[in-house]
Amino acid sequence: MKYKFFTISILILFFGYGQKKSAILKTDSDNNIKWAEYYSVNKNYQKTINYFSKIEDSLSPSHRRLYSDALKNMNRLKEASTIMDPLVQSDFANVSDYYKYIYLIPENKKLVEEYIQKAKKLPLEASPISISNKSDSTYKIVNLKFNTEKSEFGPALVEPSWGLLFFLGDQKSIGEKINSNNQVYNLFKTNINLNSLETKPVEEFDSKFNSIYQDGPISLNSTSKMLYLTQTTNKIKNNKSIELNIFQIPFKNIGKEAPYPLELNIDGYTSFHPSVSPDGKTLYFSSDRPGGYGGMDIYYVNIENDKPFGEVKNLGPDINTENDEVFPFCFSKKILFYSSNQNTEKKFNIYIASNKVYNRWKKNILGEPFNSNEDDTSFSLEKKVRTGFLSSNRNGGKGDDDIYAFKFKPKIKGEKDFYGFYGRDTLIVGLKNVLDNDIEKMISNDQLIQIVNFKILLINDAKSGELKLNSNGSFWYRSNSFETEKDSFSYKIITDYGNSEKINVLLENNYNYNKVFRPIYFNFNKTDIKQQFKPRLDSIVEALNINPNLKIEISSFADCRGSKEYNLKLTEERNKTIMDYIQSRIDDPKRIDGYAYGETQVEGNSSFRYTILIGVFNEETEANDLVNKSTLKEDTFEITRFKKYFQVNLGNFSNYETAEKSFKKIIKLYSNAKIRKIKCANRPELFHSLNRKTTFKLFEIN
Repeated sequence: MKYKFFTISILILFFGYGQKKSAILKTDSDNNIKWAEYYSVNKNYQKTINYFSKIEDSLSPSHRRLYSDALKNMNRLKEASTIMDPLVQSDFANVSDYYKYIYLIPENKKLVEEYIQKAKKLPLEASPISISNKSDSTYKIVNLKFNTEKSEFGPALVEPSWGLLFFLGDQKSIGEKINSNNQVYNLFKTNINLNSLETKPVEEFDSKFNSIYQDGPISLNSTSKMLYLTQTTNKIKNNKSIELNIFQIPFKNIGKEAPYPLELNIDGYTSFHPSVSPDGKTLYFSSDRPGGYGGMDIYYVNIENDKPFGEVKNLGPDINTENDEVFPFCFSKKILFYSSNQNTEKKFNIYIASNKVYNRWKKNILGEPFNSNEDDTSFSLEKKVRTGFLSSNRNGGKGDDDIYAFKFKPKIKGEKDFYGFYGRDTLIVGLKNVLDNDIEKMISNDQLIQIVNFKILLINDAKSGELKLNSNGSFWYRSNSFETEKDSFSYKIITDYGNSEKINVLLENNYNYNKVFRPIYFNFNKTDIKQQFKPRLDSIVEALNINPNLKIEISSFADCRGSKEYNLKLTEERNKTIMDYIQSRIDDPKRIDGYAYGETQVEGNSSFRYTILIGVFNEETEANDLVNKSTLKEDTFEITRFKKYFQVNLGNFSNYETAEKSFKKIIKLYSNAKIRKIKCANRPELFHSLNRKTTFKLFEIN
């Protein structure tokens, strides 16, 4: 089901909260959102829940995700699913939302399967980062000296501490009856100096290990020291070409015994290019087995005690295409490198893929110098020794495919940030914080930055206020005085691959006491001052004490619930609370005037407004069908519950005359349409919360 009114409302809220850094927060709701974002980023899920629970009626799609995640992490799955319900039924739901929702409703098998199938049909959401494929001088690739005019590829640094490098080289002879579309290779080894990238003489494995046809590439389980490798079988395919399968052998037994095949192999089909995850729990490989997307696809299977167990699974359409995906290299649980010839030239390029949720991946092509105009494959990168390898038949090589090496030395660099604060109100930055901004910029220039873990370290503290800077880049700041015009702090980005230079963050005060002060808001039927708004009142006190020629006018308002007489009295009491607070803190209490308006002068807070009723239904699904089929894309629909019925309303008008003008057009589309009143008291809590306020304005005393 899709709620068009929900969609339109969320659009407004979403863009309203997606402000620039220098923007000023405008409502109590904004403040709750900022604190909720801050605590979500810092994994304080209970506080995240506390703040989001105050604004459940006004959650944007991104905030519903954060709220639901917090509830899930507190093991409150039922509540988490309730928060996600409107989102997964709207046009704003993405693939990740469906998969996360599945986790929250495990008992509803039918609905789980429905959302799994729905998610499979949708592409993963696009990356917001623009990718640059220009050459980055950070990386210099070196053609290794053992390369020949034949092909060398599939490098694997199996013992980084020794510099022991395995690779595939051209086999000197081949059986006459074998019809192979490619050269047939044997496994070689050498040692490489990981500083100079110089290699020692190569050694070909003897016949005790190498088969008569082809061997390699290989991958070593660094935990158990089990070696996985590609090797030919004794079987010949129908086209008289050799069949490649995946074998394994304990690393210590190389040369002592023959490798043995894995049960995942399928007769008549190729399974090759194994890659074991660093934790030794997953094996990735390529295969042309049935059920794929075309050509060679990348698959994975779980490993337990060095044996595959469970189902062999395809990595899915985010990775695999109708062309060939080969040479997977698992860098970490979330990062996979591979090569694909999905481009129009059918040349292999190297990709990096990051796992987002379940078996869904976001992929990006690497830039130069890793990719060229020719075939680029066999990418690997060893974290401990910061050294990577690839194979390529690019121009300037020694022969066909050559093996290249490089040192992983990423540019760790941040950029100056600007944020606006307002008087002595707390500036709260959770999402899109200083580190997020830096990482986004670095990734746009270098896709390999995705493999780096970052944290930041405060170098210079703020001078004129209190600062709390977290290692993940989130922070809050509160100025010591509303008169502070500017402040700043600086930090460094810290990584295992080096640190950045000092990065400055500039803070600018957007407060000006010559303008209207920011309002404060009250809880329903309450007159006490909420703690979070006291800094705003303190700023007013400071302005009055520093400027004896100023006076202030305060105006209090109520929402429309309750009688007019009661609401007027309520705003008088709110005025008194505010006036008492300010007057007790200034020299001349007579410089403050108060006006109580009850509900009478708040825009949109009249007793009644008007809408056009276009349908009444027994079931909510029927109401949604009417909305979804409407051609009035730009109009605002609202589905309301009245007793046991669901009403579909179109438009929201301040008076009958305005509603009547629209009605003349609507009646042509909906013959049963009619104008009806909306009772103010039945409107959403967000509407009411914005009307329970006190506003301020300063004047010069003549």
